[in-house]
Amino acid sequence: VKSADKAFYVLGVLNVAITAYIAGAAPRHYYLWHTPKALVLVAVRWYTFLQQGKHWLLADFCYWANLIGLLYLWRYRESALLFQVFFMVSNGPVAWSVLAFSQSLIFHSHAHMTSVFLHLSPLVVTWTLRWNATPGFTVCDPECGRNPLLLLADGTRYFYLPWILGYYLLVFIVLGDFLKRNAYQTLFDRVTTTGPSAKVLTALFRRFGVTGDLAQRAVYMLMHLIFGVVTMGLATIYWHSFVAHTAFLLTILTASIYNAAGYYFTVFSQRYEKGVDEQIKQAQLEPPKGC
Repeated sequence: VKSADKAFYVLGVLNVAITAYIAGAAPRHYYLWHTPKALVLVAVRWYTFLQQGKHWLLADFCYWANLIGLLYLWRYRESALLFQVFFMVSNGPVAWSVLAFSQSLIFHSHAHMTSVFLHLSPLVVTWTLRWNATPGFTVCDPECGRNPLLLLADGTRYFYLPWILGYYLLVFIVLGDFLKRNAYQTLFDRVTTTGPSAKVLTALFRRFGVTGDLAQRAVYMLMHLIFGVVTMGLATIYWHSFVAHTAFLLTILTASIYNAAGYYFTVFSQRYEKGVDEQIKQAQLEPPKGC
């Protein structure tokens, strides 16, 4: 086992323990724990992705959702509307992406831990603020019993639709040729080549005869929108129920742990079994030491 793996594993376990403690014992201060991690982890991810030609993945939805969360926490705390939009997207498509993309709580991998953080911690932030009155933060204006359809409409029109239109125009139309020439990867490239989503999108393209690049990307964005609206619709339930919100949080957390278990007992164990076998073979080839 590599020393780096041990170090990241220890840090990963400590992070989960401290996160659980703060969320339970001092929920009003959880945002102070969330903020520095968000800044550092996104900065590290940008640097590592830049080296790999994947930095345009940071234009995707979850990063912008995390950004509006930070804007609310540190600039627009008095805006109940911004919090409610943040709630909808964090408890909608961002959280459900843990299931859609099999995000895994793999303690020794900073890449996996970063992905889980970006999709799960905003959910925890909204949980701590929604159910614990925090001085200086406006969550409801004036009452919290808002019409679910209005919550869904606000999340869609004030954030989801602007992001979809902006992303499609910038990434696929304005910068489309530039990204192709430089082989820069976008999330569209990833979801159409790997995982169950690739099969679904390929089947849709064939079923409706969608062949052009821009047309395929438009279908992808439409599916993204449907996914977002459906999951934000479910988020309106969590807004009105502490029990439902807590159960949802624990479900997403459990899913990330379950995904990690599959990794540890297959990929990770096989990798180290191979390494141990190679060490045994090497030891057998070495001459005995001493007398």
